[in-house]
Amino acid sequence: MRRWDLINAFINACGYESYLEIGLSKGKNFNRIDCSLKDSVDPAEGKYAGSNPKYKMISDDFFEKVAPGLGYNYDLVFIDGLHISEQVDKDIHNSIRYLNANGSIVLHDCNPIDE
Repeated sequence: MRRWDLINAFINACGYESYLEIGLSKGKNFNRIDCSLKDSVDPAEGKYAGSNPKYKMISDDFFEKVAPGLGYNYDLVFIDGLHISEQVDKDIHNSIRYLNANGSIVLHDCNPIDE
């Protein structure tokens, strides 16, 4: 099962309609998500600059400057951004603030580097 299969299974099983992806990379996952409202956040720098996220900024700026004015929250947030534990913790905390009741957060790449 691929990550987009798991995410789409959540969307279908729970009737989710809104999706946020933090860390778009090349868009391989995002483009396979079947949800009526899809947003993406990525600074789009370096080798993935062609991914074309909806919000070209770091997730901290998105949650501080954009999310409060959107007028909606998300049913599912997929966190695959900056792979540093402090940033992942901030993304989880910020995502919870903009998560609908009964929403879900899916994390990718959360294996520790060492014990």
